[in-house]
Amino acid sequence: MIGQILARRYQIRQYLGSGSFGTTYLAVDMRRPGNPICVVKQLRAVRDTAQSLKAAHRRFIREAQILEKLGRHDHIPQLLAYFQGEREFYLVEEYIPGAPLSTELVPGAPKSESETIQMVEEVLEILAFVHSQNAIHRDVKPANLIRRTADKKLVLIDFGSVKELDPETAPEQKLRTIATGTPAYMPLEQFQGNPRFNSDIYALGMMAIQALTGCSVPQLRDIKGSKNKLETGIRGDQGTGSKGDQGTGGRGDGGTGSKGDQGTSGPGDRLPVSPSPHLPLSQSPHLPRGGYPSPELVAILEKMVAEDYTQRYQSAAEVLADLAKLKLMQNAVANSLPATIVQSVAGEKTQSGEEEALSTEDDIFDVFPPSQKRSWKYFGDSGWIVASFAVVLGIVGSIALFQAHTQSKAKEFYNRAVERSQRGEPKAALADLNLAIQLVPNYASAYYSRGRVRFETGDYGGAIGDYTRAIELNPNDAGAYANRCLARLQLASRAVEQFSLAVNDCTRAIELNPNYADAYASRCLARLHLAEQNHAISDCTRAIHLNPNHAIAYYRRGLAAAAANDLKQALADYTSAIRLNPQDASAYNRRGMIRSELGDQPGAISDFEKSAQICRSTNVTSCFADPAAP
Repeated sequence: MIGQILARRYQIRQYLGSGSFGTTYLAVDMRRPGNPICVVKQLRAVRDTAQSLKAAHRRFIREAQILEKLGRHDHIPQLLAYFQGEREFYLVEEYIPGAPLSTELVPGAPKSESETIQMVEEVLEILAFVHSQNAIHRDVKPANLIRRTADKKLVLIDFGSVKELDPETAPEQKLRTIATGTPAYMPLEQFQGNPRFNSDIYALGMMAIQALTGCSVPQLRDIKGSKNKLETGIRGDQGTGSKGDQGTGGRGDGGTGSKGDQGTSGPGDRLPVSPSPHLPLSQSPHLPRGGYPSPELVAILEKMVAEDYTQRYQSAAEVLADLAKLKLMQNAVANSLPATIVQSVAGEKTQSGEEEALSTEDDIFDVFPPSQKRSWKYFGDSGWIVASFAVVLGIVGSIALFQAHTQSKAKEFYNRAVERSQRGEPKAALADLNLAIQLVPNYASAYYSRGRVRFETGDYGGAIGDYTRAIELNPNDAGAYANRCLARLQLASRAVEQFSLAVNDCTRAIELNPNYADAYASRCLARLHLAEQNHAISDCTRAIHLNPNHAIAYYRRGLAAAAANDLKQALADYTSAIRLNPQDASAYNRRGMIRSELGDQPGAISDFEKSAQICRSTNVTSCFADPAAP
């Protein structure tokens, strides 16, 4: 393959790696200026049969569609092209210059707690987006995360094992699949062919344990399945594994080809071996002693890798929220307590002069474990008062700092969601808004904005739910009432009672803001559908009075006038709507109908032709769409 030119464009330059279903190469694009580097993934049938070829074709189309959808995220490679050969299929992806995370997780060299948390947070933000697209990666592991050279951020690659879930299907109705993934990072339900969104969270939790302990991949498997191996667990054996377990050229857990930068997993990665229940992390012989890592982080990791998926975190946003709380608590303790107390966190000197290690059996969410509390006896009576006062101040400061930090992070997600929505990325915006709400459950603006994004994507029921929550948090939000009115109008085709509810919402919006022209125009439409033509005309007239350039209000008043058989008024209103919006095909169509009824056949024909012309130049379906709907 080296040197071969595919599709008269992509010249293969270097082999990267092989997997069960294909081979990955480094190539150059000979048609783009500068001949940029790209990654070509060749997919092939497992066997040379028609049935196997058909299955390979399905995998090819599925992965292309998923990459097209997911590649819009900045930390997922973009799909550049895909094409089919005689019996092979090719995907061309964006090349991510960098090194796989597996090169950073060196056996015997554990990462610090802060480094591990940063890694986990980065991957969680990617997974939050992937899961928002109803996709499960199923092979989250160090070799499939690239540390991008340009900004040192992590990029998730290799979506060949990804599984899409139908959001309309109940979890208990999901079809089982072939077990796929890397054993050291796979949870039980994935081995059983029933992966969940939090199967990816489990894999990331195992990566975090690997980073914190500095263990090798074989040792990670022992931690995972060492229920009865506490005495025989590996103590200090930090070998590099065998047969490419974390090598750069093997075909085991970390083997990704000669460089591994963007290769695929080898057959050794996908052994369908049923795992044993893993040893609780707090009892693992690989964890360093002396309070590292913190009990709170241990608790988070324990929940990430819970064997029962129902006891595990259910979403990436939940983990991010707990990590944010942990970091805030650590910062608050470090910044708020007297130095003598802070220093005692690492342990205290006993009367014999030996350092007393903190027990892992203490309450893991207790900021001040018992051994630290006992250190206060050295302050004496006056010192106790001072220390107690300092602790109270520290707790108050911690709460305030926690709230400020959490709100700041939520605001960061919110602002990014707004930017993504403006760029036409509603699904990415939804993922960020979900994170913002997870961090600050009473974030009224986030609910309001998520309602707007859901409305734009056609999820009118979800939009109503979000606007309802925004109203609960801020009962005087006229915009939330008006937008819920719009969403109810869209649902009214399936539930007529929504028209009356829409009238109530718009009425409340008008009570809160008497100059709300859009609310009047929306109530006009609702009343029109309730056959309240006179009230509808009155509402649209008020909207026009407040905003003389409200084209939709003129159009809807024309509909109400036509329903009341006032054809001349309807003609005048449609003409005004066209004057304000010359590209309104429906207004031309409606005016043509009125002109025909009034006997102006030439005028009617002219309007119908203009309507058809606009439709042909834009979207033909608009010829049949009525902008009476908002």
